[in-house]
Amino acid sequence: MSFQLMIYSLAAFTVLYIVCALLFGSDRRLSGIPSVGGPSLPVFSYIGVIRSLANAPSIIHEGYTKVYVLLHCCSPPADRFKLITPRQCADDKHKGRSFKFAEAGHWRVLLTSPEAVEELARAPEDVLSFPAAANDSIQVEYTLGPNIARDAYHIPLIRNQLVRNAPRMMDDIRDEVVCAFRDEMQPRDGGNGWISVQLKDVSAHIVCRVINRVFVGLPLCRDPDYLAVNTGFMMNVVLGGALIKLFPSFLKPFVAKFCTNIPASIDRVVRHLEPIITERLRVSAEGRLGGQKEGNGPNDMLQWLIESAPDGPERTVPALALRVLVVNFAALHTTSTMLTHTLYYLAAHPEHAAFLRDEVERVVQDEGWSKAALGNMRLVDSFPKEVGRVTGLGAISVNRKALQDFTFLDGTFVPKGTFVAAAARPIHWDEEHYANPEAFDPWRFANMSNRNFKTAASEQLVKTNDHYLLFGHGRHACPGRFFAATLLKLILAHVVTTYDVKFADSMDAHAVPPPTWVSVSMIPNRKAKVLFCERRSKH
Repeated sequence: MSFQLMIYSLAAFTVLYIVCALLFGSDRRLSGIPSVGGPSLPVFSYIGVIRSLANAPSIIHEGYTKVYVLLHCCSPPADRFKLITPRQCADDKHKGRSFKFAEAGHWRVLLTSPEAVEELARAPEDVLSFPAAANDSIQVEYTLGPNIARDAYHIPLIRNQLVRNAPRMMDDIRDEVVCAFRDEMQPRDGGNGWISVQLKDVSAHIVCRVINRVFVGLPLCRDPDYLAVNTGFMMNVVLGGALIKLFPSFLKPFVAKFCTNIPASIDRVVRHLEPIITERLRVSAEGRLGGQKEGNGPNDMLQWLIESAPDGPERTVPALALRVLVVNFAALHTTSTMLTHTLYYLAAHPEHAAFLRDEVERVVQDEGWSKAALGNMRLVDSFPKEVGRVTGLGAISVNRKALQDFTFLDGTFVPKGTFVAAAARPIHWDEEHYANPEAFDPWRFANMSNRNFKTAASEQLVKTNDHYLLFGHGRHACPGRFFAATLLKLILAHVVTTYDVKFADSMDAHAVPPPTWVSVSMIPNRKAKVLFCERRSKH
């Protein structure tokens, strides 16, 4: 059997499997939650699955703005549900209702009210689980491996060690930002000083260099093949997870091994890291024999992983190399996506660059390029936060899977096994949360923070709440958001003080290029070109 025929056979079988699952396995206990995107009847609900793959944002917007409510009066059966919009609701009991839409193999329930979102974020782990939802989203067991799914010991390192050490690493981080941009923005003949780049690829490359200065150090953080395997792995996981998700459980290991590039990526990164890890493990073993405590090695993520890895299979070269890939994926996906969109908005609105530049130059003159100085750059903080509100990182946030039956205070009931999330994108565009939400206002959060000291702290880029969900919310809000925000602000500050930025002449000068959507996941526009020109007077 040819490989192509095998893929077609697997695809046909999978369609049959999903149809049967929807026909015989749909949970009737979700019937009280209105559906959007397609009919909720068995088999016919697969129409919604197909629609959600390409049009999830519009489906979610439809569910948010058109609420189906059960009439509390005697009506003919055909009139059980009435279509209304939130603005038409005279009675608040009709607002903030949940809705559901079909994904491959299951329904996803989306919450819309701040109260329900807060309840979702604070629910106990053994009731509404983030790891279980994440495993489904990118198929962790098959893309990153069963050990990653079972023991995410790297998460506390991101949350604690990385944040704690960031201030003392600022000189190295700043140095890598400067060097990375210098290498990427080499002048070309005939450009009149302007350099054209495909921003998405350049952003990923720069972010990868900078974070690996902290993760593995010099010189590996500048190795072209090492950087390529890490940036490629990011897309392999996102797209591979989406592909694997379409197949039944017993076929997923086969699909992960033979239909994705993930195994090859792991082999490549092992080749780069093997001599470094082998030497560090040798030094660590000798130190243990000599009664020395861990902590005397290099101050980077790889060393923290070695010191934290449990004895056994996790303290081997392949396992530690995979962990480095995993922390790269976690940091790259969020930071490079946000950087790409932030610079797209800067190119579309170059009139804002002068305000950012003035703030950076004033603060740096007084405080230098320190972590504390970045904290005092209110405009530099507000600009990417507003970009995050307008674009987001996806259509939904605060993903959970119900491990037990659960009823929200508003009466929404989700049975065990249900996937639940917040409708992040329409929440960010709701005028009840933000004035004139359709407009890009770069100083929106800086103006909010000017009200008082308490408000200033709550409106920082890293802060989450029930209506700002860029990094999730609650106990499982993105643990790397503090480091990501530091990198994002440092890079933005460097760009506005070093370069003028605009879109290529072939593009609409004031229109941000649209992203690509794969279900609820967003990929920044890959083809858009941005022009950079080094400023003659810079600090």
